[in-house]
Amino acid sequence: MKRNAAVTATLASALLVAGLVLTSCGSNNSDSARESTKSEETTTDSSGQDVTTAEFGVSWKAALAKAQGKFDGDLAAIALAAADSGSYEYTIGLLSDKQKYAVRINADNGKLSNEKTSTLDRHKHGSQRREKRIALDKIIPLEQAADSARQDHRGTINRWKLAGTSSGPRYEFDIHPHGKPHSAADQTVRIDAHTGKKVAKDGHRHHTSGPRGGHHNRSKSGHGPHHTKSGSPHQGQGRHHDR
Repeated sequence: MKRNAAVTATLASALLVAGLVLTSCGSNNSDSARESTKSEETTTDSSGQDVTTAEFGVSWKAALAKAQGKFDGDLAAIALAAADSGSYEYTIGLLSDKQKYAVRINADNGKLSNEKTSTLDRHKHGSQRREKRIALDKIIPLEQAADSARQDHRGTINRWKLAGTSSGPRYEFDIHPHGKPHSAADQTVRIDAHTGKKVAKDGHRHHTSGPRGGHHNRSKSGHGPHHTKSGSPHQGQGRHHDR
């Protein structure tokens, strides 16, 4: 009897230990599954903030005013994107008849960096300024252009740019598709800054059918960009100054 009792006790202990081991393994597997799911969620939604809607400490208008306070010229290009440091910066290009100027301005604190002034080739004196300067009172607002870009490309806009070209001013948007991992490539969409229509890389307009391809709303006033919290362009010609 004593031997049977001892055997029974031993079996019971073994079963108890086995149960604890299985429970521990199940818990570990559950934790691993949760960590895996969390990792997948992070991977598929890590495209950063949308630079056309985010709020920055320095507006587009203020950044341009700072640049034109350093160099007397017309706006030829401006862009907003994340720098290698992780902060957001405006990159601004200005043109006079004989020189060009470039600068980066921190979108949060307004600090200037990478200033560079250079002389244009003689055959470009005057002509490059006339070709690339942007008349801000004749273009559509940034928000309207961004909406046009998102019609066929849903996602987060990581970078926007407004630049003068030989074919007229163009908006450019780098869009990270929703649900894609951070490593996925952005889609670049170009918008005619006068008409709001999508254009191809070579400057030709895209031709689309249906209501979405045939109608592009202009601002009620018919004027250029209006400033928002995101630091979008303002209405006005040539130089801008804060009041």
